[in-house]
Amino acid sequence: MKSINKIKNSIYNPVFYNTISQKPFSQALVYYLKFISILALVLTIIISIFLVPALTRGLDILRVEFTNTFPAELEIKIAEGETSINLPEPYIISWPRAFGLTKWTNKPKSFFVIDTTVVDPLQSIDDYDTYVLLTKESLAYRQETNSDLGQQITVWQMDEDVDLVVNQAGLMSLIDHLNRYLFIISPALVFIFFVGLWLGLLSLLLWLFLIVALLWLIYLWPRDKENRLSYITLYKTALYALTIGLLGKILFIALGINFPFLLSLVTMVIILINIPLVIKNQTGEVVGE
Repeated sequence: MKSINKIKNSIYNPVFYNTISQKPFSQALVYYLKFISILALVLTIIISIFLVPALTRGLDILRVEFTNTFPAELEIKIAEGETSINLPEPYIISWPRAFGLTKWTNKPKSFFVIDTTVVDPLQSIDDYDTYVLLTKESLAYRQETNSDLGQQITVWQMDEDVDLVVNQAGLMSLIDHLNRYLFIISPALVFIFFVGLWLGLLSLLLWLFLIVALLWLIYLWPRDKENRLSYITLYKTALYALTIGLLGKILFIALGINFPFLLSLVTMVIILINIPLVIKNQTGEVVGE
């Protein structure tokens, strides 16, 4: 309950911010660690509610797509880094229905082409107009980029240690194994998500160090000592002010709204609004309820 009250006070409470300079730095740091733990836990619970059904549906879709797209008679062998197949080449596999890729303006004609006679995969992937091209010794595929170049083609050379056989029966067996161990995979993914999210939120302490340094140099350092906060006091203020910035950022992400630098802007605004309240305490002025 105390943690929830502190979160509420961090969002807006003039009396709370007025007394920050009297509180030890460790208290502000512990608050932030508790806050990101609660935030990461809540987000992880929300994600996990959708994750397990999504994994089950995803495996069902894969089963259908592999059955419809990957012929039962096709077998791809890779031995000592060299590919071979048991059907005439080039072998062309059409797009699975689940792979719409509607974001592409120039969607490749085919999904997967196997041609072990290809010498130049970079040229041949365009000639075949395919998303993936498997040659004797390489795998070429397209990637969407954020630049004006559009699609980028990546070529991965087969390692001599690669030794495997791919066929429909093997793919079905893999899906069956994943289904069988879903009760282990799901909690593991949830745990990894929680740890990754918590570490990501923890790393904001370094980002905040730079934001506070910038504010202190520009806004507080030129002032006289009476109206100036120490860097530590300003950092304590920022640890609490970060609360509303993080909550706002998560809300915008949930709504699908892209607002660049939202976290930085909101955090800096909250810090600037509350700096006068902290200074008042230093000069002996107490803010009432």
